[in-house]
Amino acid sequence: MKTYKLSQVAEILQVTPKTVRAEIERNRLKSIKVGTEIRITEEQLMEYMQIKANRGMTQREAELEKENARLKAELEKAMKFISLLKNELLKIS
Repeated sequence: MKTYKLSQVAEILQVTPKTVRAEIERNRLKSIKVGTEIRITEEQLMEYMQIKANRGMTQREAELEKENARLKAELEKAMKFISLLKNELLKIS
């Protein structure tokens, strides 16, 4: 398991170590402590970068948001069909 020091993560993300520390304190970036040093695993860094790429959502949250939008569109289509059907039934009555 590859781990990075705080300064290495700052360099990768092109931010200051202070910013990395702040993201850790906000629980946005997971980390581990090795003695007195903070380390970030490659997996933790990749997860953080994926969350940033998904507008602050985890991969699963992004997938659920997409599915939610698809279901809303289907529901809207079904509601239009029901409305048309209702109007046709009212004409028959």
